[in-house]
Amino acid sequence: GAARSHQAAQATQQPKPRLLDENARPLSKEAQRALQKKLAALREAEPMDDASGSGEAADGATEGEEAARQMAEAAEDEAMLVQALPPDLAALRSLFENCVVFLGRETPVATLELLVLNCGGKVGWEGEASPLAATDSSITHQVMDRPQIPGDPIASREYVQPQWVFDCINARALLPTHPFQIGKRCPPHLSPFQDGAEGYVPAERIRQILADVAEGAEGAAGEDDDMEGGEDEEDDEDEDEDE
Repeated sequence: GAARSHQAAQATQQPKPRLLDENARPLSKEAQRALQKKLAALREAEPMDDASGSGEAADGATEGEEAARQMAEAAEDEAMLVQALPPDLAALRSLFENCVVFLGRETPVATLELLVLNCGGKVGWEGEASPLAATDSSITHQVMDRPQIPGDPIASREYVQPQWVFDCINARALLPTHPFQIGKRCPPHLSPFQDGAEGYVPAERIRQILADVAEGAEGAAGEDDDMEGGEDEEDDEDEDEDE
């Protein structure tokens, strides 16, 4: 009973809170309008937050899903751009898709790597960061800028000079490697872009010229073999006559 009477006495002794300070000045009209604007802005923000929160909950979107969506949109945009390209330029994206190219340290590695990768190929180089070792059996082309191949050549790959990569891109086609082999003098470097001295050279013309050069080189090699064979036959005939 004593505790209850003590609590009641404290309750009666505590001052009641004032809703408005007796000494406070009334708000001006400008202050009232500013306060009303703030309250209105708060009321408008609350349902938007609720809506966005419920939307996120409904969609169940996560950061991973959002990243996947953005990647899909980027791939779609890229596909549309490729479709808009002329056929010969679009074909460049897969020009080296069946090629695994290994670059010698004496070649312009950064430039060649960029070109081969952007044309669908795989690239390795001499260095610790290379994804391929020099002895990798998947290598189809080894690009070198040396007078001769060091050591024994590997039969499963082609050894070419850097110009082969550039001319393939200019011609929009994989060119024969014979004219670009190590130690040979490469054919004239032709560009499909405007050149004040030579003028515009179409890609088809570049392909034809380089193909003719390759056929001529192979034909010359065949004639050399025939000449050697003919000399051997003449030697045999001379030996028969002596007998």
